[in-house]
Amino acid sequence: MSEWRPIETAPKDGTWLLLGDFKEADEDQHDVGAAHFDDGKWTAPFLPDWYWRGKFAPTHWQRLPSPPY
Repeated sequence: MSEWRPIETAPKDGTWLLLGDFKEADEDQHDVGAAHFDDGKWTAPFLPDWYWRGKFAPTHWQRLPSPPY
């Protein structure tokens, strides 16, 4: 599996990526989701805008895994 990389190094060409919000090392749960960079911001059609503004601020990324076939 790929290693997590700092969000500043993420491609911003529309490629779908796995994003993680790992601000607090001692949290029991971290937020992870697939998204892509579009129109100057990270976006995913299944996450509402308020989620990005208030809760999810990705700190790391990695490429999506290959399909199982």
